[in-house]
Amino acid sequence: MPDKLPVPFQDHRRVARALAGAGVLIVAITLALAGLLYSSYHSTIEREQTSLRNLAAAYAAETYYAMLARDTALANGANGAVSEAAARVSLGEPASDGARPIILARTVRNDGGARTVAIETGADYFHRIFASSDLGSGGSVTLLRRDGVMLVRSPMLPRAIGRSFANTPLFQVHLPRAPAGAFETTSPTDGKRRLYGYSAVADYPLVIITGRDKADTLAVWRGWLWVAVLAWMLLSSTLALLAWRIGREAERQAALIARLTASENRLTWLADFDPLTGLPNQNRLRRALGEAIGTAAAQGGQVVLILVALERLHEVANLLGHEAGDEAVREVAERLRGLAPGSTSPARVKADEFGLLLPAASADGAVDAFAFELHALLSRPVRVAGREFHLEPAVGIAAYPEDAGSVTELMRLADIAKHRARGDGGEPVHFHSEAAQVQLDERLSIEEQLRRALDRGEFRLAYQPKVDIATGCITGFEVLLRWHNPVLGQVSPAHFVPIAEQTGLIVPIGNWVLRSACAQASAWRREHGFQPKVAVNLSIRQFYQKDLLRTIEEALTGAGLAPDALELEITESIAMSRIDVVERLLAGIRALGVELAIDDFGTGYSSLAYLKRFPVQCLKVDRAFVHDLGRDEDSAAIVRAIVALGHGLNMRIVAEGVETELQLAMLRELGCDEFQGYLFARPLDAAAVPALLLTENSQTPGSA
Repeated sequence: MPDKLPVPFQDHRRVARALAGAGVLIVAITLALAGLLYSSYHSTIEREQTSLRNLAAAYAAETYYAMLARDTALANGANGAVSEAAARVSLGEPASDGARPIILARTVRNDGGARTVAIETGADYFHRIFASSDLGSGGSVTLLRRDGVMLVRSPMLPRAIGRSFANTPLFQVHLPRAPAGAFETTSPTDGKRRLYGYSAVADYPLVIITGRDKADTLAVWRGWLWVAVLAWMLLSSTLALLAWRIGREAERQAALIARLTASENRLTWLADFDPLTGLPNQNRLRRALGEAIGTAAAQGGQVVLILVALERLHEVANLLGHEAGDEAVREVAERLRGLAPGSTSPARVKADEFGLLLPAASADGAVDAFAFELHALLSRPVRVAGREFHLEPAVGIAAYPEDAGSVTELMRLADIAKHRARGDGGEPVHFHSEAAQVQLDERLSIEEQLRRALDRGEFRLAYQPKVDIATGCITGFEVLLRWHNPVLGQVSPAHFVPIAEQTGLIVPIGNWVLRSACAQASAWRREHGFQPKVAVNLSIRQFYQKDLLRTIEEALTGAGLAPDALELEITESIAMSRIDVVERLLAGIRALGVELAIDDFGTGYSSLAYLKRFPVQCLKVDRAFVHDLGRDEDSAAIVRAIVALGHGLNMRIVAEGVETELQLAMLRELGCDEFQGYLFARPLDAAAVPALLLTENSQTPGSA
C-alpha cells in the first residue's frame, strides 16, 4: 500500500467524513430534542392533572361547607335530633331551564317518633361557584353522587343531569382506590379526550370532578413543538451546508495541489512548504521533529511539540468567501513568524492547524509561559474586509522524552491534547503531561479568579517602612499588593503578578494600586498631620500604557496629594527595554514632581549611560545582594560599587530585605542611605501605620 493515497481519493474521503460527522451530529440532536419534547409533554400533562386535582379539592371543600350549612338548617328547623345515619342526596323536579334542585334529606327522631326532613338547594348556587374557573372551551366542573348520578354540571348539560355514570373509570377504578386524584380518559358525554381531577366531599355521598380538554392543555406545548421542529430543520440544514462547504474547501485545496505540476524546484518546494502561507508543512515539521528528537536523545535534552487549532477559522470563509479565509490564515502565519522561538519556524499542518517545536526546552515553566503567550497572540481578533473575527485557538502540547519516544507518537499525543483543549470546557491550553497539566490547572484557576478580583474588592495594600540608616527615622513606605480570594485563599504576589502581567490585568490592577496609595497617603496627612512618602511599583505593561502620565496626574489630583509625596519604582528591565521612549516618559513623570527609583538594581543590564540620561533619584539594592552580606565578599563588593555609583550621581541608595543586625551594620559601613526589611517591621496594614509613626522616635534599627 503506498504511503500517500491519490489526491482525488483523499478528497472524497474527507467529504464523506464531513458528511458522516454532520449526519451523526444531526441524529444526536434529533434524539436529544425528541427526549426533551417527550419529557416536556409528560410534564405538561402532570402539571395540568395536579392543577385539576387541586381545583377539585377546593370545590369539594366549598361543597362540604354548603351542605354542612344546610344540615344545620335541617336540625334547627326540625326541632328534633338528626339521626347519625348518612345524609341522602337526591334531585328535585327540573326547572324551566332544565336545571334540577338538589335535595338533602335526613331522618329526625323525637318523642313523636321518626320522620324524614329535607332541604332544597337550587342548582344555580353551585353553577355560580363552578363558573369561576376558566377550564377552556371544553372544560367542566361536575358534582356527582357517589353512586354515579350527575347532580350539577358547569357549563350546564341538562340531558346528562340525573344520568348515572357509575360505569366510568372514575367510579370503577379511581374513586375506590383514593378519595382524590387525577386521570386521563375519554369523556362519556361527548367522546373527547380529557384530563380529569377529582375529590370526594367529606361526610357526604358526593364527589367533585374537574375536566379540561387534552387539546387545550397541550396547545402551548404544540407551539413549542413547532418551534423545535423548525429549529431542528434550520440546524440540520446549517450542519449539512457546513459539511458541504468543508468538503468544497478540501476539494479546492486538492485541486490547487493537483495543478501545481510545473519546473522540478517548485515540486520540491511544495513537498515541504504550504503554498498559501509559505510556512513549512506537516512533512517538513515531522522531519524537523525527528531531527530534534535525535539531537535531544544524544545530548539528554527535551523537545516540546505544540499543535494549535483555530476553531472558528472556517467562519471567515463561510461569511466572506475563500479569499477572505486565506487572508485570515496568512495573518495568523505572520503572527506565528514573529513568535517562533530560536531557529525553528512554525508549520501549517492542516487547513486550520499549525505546529511549533521548542527544541531543548529548559523547564515546564518556560513552556507554560510560551503556550499562554501563543494563545494570547492568536486570541487577538483578525481583521478581514473591515470586520473582526475571533478564531478561538486550542493548544495541545506533548514533550519528548516525558510523553513519547517517537515522532508519530509525539504527534499523536499532541493532537490528543489539542482535542482535549477543545473539549475541556474553557481550558484553551492542554498539556499531555499530568504534572504540567496540574500546573496549568492551577494557573488557569488563578487567572479565572484574578479577572474578577478587582471588581469584588479582594485586593488590599500593605506598607513596608523605609528607614534612614543614620537616624533610624522612617522616610516613607513601599506599597505592596496583597490578594485574598475566597476560593484560593491568600495568593502570593509571586504567583499572581506574572499572570496579571501576561494577561494585561496588571494595568487596571496597577492603576487601582496607584490611586489607592495616593488616597491613603493623603488621608494620613488629613487625619494625623504627617505626610510619609509612598513608593509604588510600575510594571512594564503599566509603564507603556498610552495614558500613563495622565493616570499619574489624575491619581495625585484625585487624592489631593503633593507630587513629591509619591515615588514610582521601575525595574532595570523596563529602563533598558526602549531607552528613547523610557527617557521621554521618565522626564514627563519628573515634570509632574514625582520622584523615580530603579528597583532590583544590579540584577539586570546595569549601565552608567542610562543612569546618566534618566532623571532617577534613588537606586534600590536587590535583596539577593543584601542576603549574602557577611557571608559573601562579592556581595559586599557589589553593594559598595552600587553605593559609590549612586552617590556619584547624587542618588539615594536603599537596601531591600534587611533581616539581621549584621546586614544593617555592614550597610551602614558601606554608606547605604536607607533600608527596608523584617529587621525593622513587616509590611503593615494602613491602620497600623499611624501608631508606628507616633512611636518611631522610641525605636531604633539597632533595637528593633
